Amino acid sequence: MLQKKSSSIPDNSPDMSERLLRLQAEIVMRCSDMVVLLDMDSRILIINKALQEQLADSWDNFIGKHVSVLKDVFDVTIVNDLISETVRTGNQHSNTESFEYSAWTVSDSGNTPDAICIMFRDISEIRKTSRALRESEEKYRSIFDYAPLPTQSLDEDGNFISVNRAWIEALGYKSEEVVGTWFGEFLHIDSQPVFRRQFKEFKRLGQIHNAKFRMRRKDDRFIDVSFDGRIGYWPDGTFKQTYCTFKDTTREVAAENALKLSEKRYRTLHDITPIGIITVRLPDLQI
Repeated sequence: MLQKKSSSIPDNSPDMSERLLRLQAEIVMRCSDMVVLLDMDSRILIINKALQEQLADSWDNFIGKHVSVLKDVFDVTIVNDLISETVRTGNQHSNTESFEYSAWTVSDSGNTPDAICIMFRDISEIRKTSRALRESEEKYRSIFDYAPLPTQSLDEDGNFISVNRAWIEALGYKSEEVVGTWFGEFLHIDSQPVFRRQFKEFKRLGQIHNAKFRMRRKDDRFIDVSFDGRIGYWPDGTFKQTYCTFKDTTREVAAENALKLSEKRYRTLHDITPIGIITVRLPDLQI
């Protein structure tokens, strides 16, 4: 018995068209966004399930009525303006503080529109979350900018992401001269290999303490600094950026160097003098 071969030619039969229409209607009804289909006089033809859940009355009581009966769901004035623009242009988008709207005309045949479809979603929570996130970022930025210690942030390659005001005041650069530049460019040449080595260790351990470098100021003078910092990570655990502060240790280093020099001179004098020297420890006068 011969079997009928399947054809790659689309089935344009009335049955197929009806199935496609039913499928499209099912997609609209199950869409998570709220959808209302209007005739050209703004009377309600279809309300999908997402919109039905927002209605205080049975949804079928709204069918055939003017879209203004949905005033408890959205701003009717905005929707009426949206409808007018959609009729004029064929499609339109609009955002308010609470809703995001999309609208377009629907034509059963030919170029004359037969209906208007409006899809909208409640974005008030999204905006609220975005506003809270923005306020949190602004708060962090304020804390970062006005921190009393020079503070900097580097990317995974050691390039500057940001520096705060105390950092700029300590070194004399402008922010735009720093951001995007490799940290080593601001170090004494002897400190650059130290940084390369310690930065690898920093990323491995996730933190660093008392990392010592010599940094070059804008006026080409060098200062001694000591860094403390931690690594920040993305939620998936990958590297995000460093968070580090430094303190100027130039005076401490100079004092230490002076003491070492004094001790060296004393030891040299002690070793070469022809006169006997006795060192006595106070207060017990032990030799």
